[in-house]
Amino acid sequence: MQAYVADFPPRAPGKTSEHFHEGAEFLFLLAGELAIQFEGEEHELREGDSVYFDSSEPHRYRGLAEAGARAVVITFPPRI
Repeated sequence: MQAYVADFPPRAPGKTSEHFHEGAEFLFLLAGELAIQFEGEEHELREGDSVYFDSSEPHRYRGLAEAGARAVVITFPPRI
């Protein structure tokens, strides 16, 4: 598992790139507001919200508030 703090600047819809990686991902929002797009749907997170998903599926993030967002992100390698 790998953990880090990530900052997400504010971005307009369509101004971020999808990415993917093997395994799973957990994100806990520390501050701000964050949009995550996964499986064709955009979900808005607020401070204190979290999300867990299969990161081998394309996903993208964008900060929603003027100050962006800050989150703890934990990635998990695939199970063998």
